[in-house]
Amino acid sequence: MLHVPPKQLQAVASGPLKVSRLRRRKLHKVLLTGFVLIVGGLIVADVIGGSTLLFSAEGIVTRERVAISAPYENTRIRELFVRPGDRVEAGQKIAAVESGAVSRSVADLSVERARLRSRLAEIEAREAAVDELLPTAEAAVKQFKSYLDRVSGASAGGFVNDKTVTDIVSAHFAAAEKLASLQAEKKSRAKEREPYVAALADVSASYDSLQQSYGSGTLATPVAGYVGTRLGAVGEVLSASAATVADIYTGESYVLAYVQDGYTLGVEPGQRVKVELRSRSTLGVVAQLLPVTAAMPPEFQMPARPRLRGQLMRVSIPDAADFPIGEQVKLSVCYFDTCESLMDTIRPSKILQRVAKRVRELLPAASGRNVQARPSAAL
Repeated sequence: MLHVPPKQLQAVASGPLKVSRLRRRKLHKVLLTGFVLIVGGLIVADVIGGSTLLFSAEGIVTRERVAISAPYENTRIRELFVRPGDRVEAGQKIAAVESGAVSRSVADLSVERARLRSRLAEIEAREAAVDELLPTAEAAVKQFKSYLDRVSGASAGGFVNDKTVTDIVSAHFAAAEKLASLQAEKKSRAKEREPYVAALADVSASYDSLQQSYGSGTLATPVAGYVGTRLGAVGEVLSASAATVADIYTGESYVLAYVQDGYTLGVEPGQRVKVELRSRSTLGVVAQLLPVTAAMPPEFQMPARPRLRGQLMRVSIPDAADFPIGEQVKLSVCYFDTCESLMDTIRPSKILQRVAKRVRELLPAASGRNVQARPSAAL
């Protein structure tokens, strides 16, 4: 029987263990190298790409907002027909309001319209009378002119006395004066009627517009959509500074993001970003980087720090995302397998893709060698 010294047996048994430890150290070095390469690639890409790769922003899910308001003084909400979150169609009633100021305005306009109509009726009646008298006056003037011509010839022959001639002259003059008066009155009545007609048209238009807009106090939505959370209460009196009764959100949902300085460089319309809402996420497309800035909402502000501002950016999201209106979301760039299609749309991402691919190739190979080393060590 072959006798093997204990030291040799110990060396043979510890050989596979040393190989396993050596491979494990190599695996750690590979992982550490990959991590360093990834971090270095992120830093380089961030410097080259202008913070595009490390893009991060916060936003709010919203839609186009239509305010249903009552632009009248001292308006009181009499009745509400909807509740927050209700789906409404165009033309649907939202609320019924009443305003003493509007009621007085409607009454005043109605009285003024009646007065103007009465005055126009008087002018038109007088114009009709003048038109009726003008032919008679013209005929009288012609008749007295004919009498005067004949009497003047007879007076020259001594057949008619002077008194008769004087009476006919006086009658002719009176008829001519009456005709001239009627003609002048006709012209003046026409000029007098024009401003009254214009005033009546203006008053009637104001009256009809007020009646149409007030609509007996019924407020309706011009668009289809969803009722927002801001909704008045029955009995509430609206003021000029707070005249909104309800908000209607219409159209497709989108994200209004607040992008801080340093993250706008490299962001272009059409670029895709990852939109996260807690455990849910979806792909969004940058629709427009608006040329305005605004103070970020209070929930985005950092405590005990100056109030932050951001440039507004509109990001469209698919309807399938079904994000509630008013939710706070985060926008970022997807890495590795979380959003593979996104990587092709960002300029520096190809560097990161190569690093990620190499790391994924090394991890299975190293783990496979480690598994093979463990059975030999057990032996």
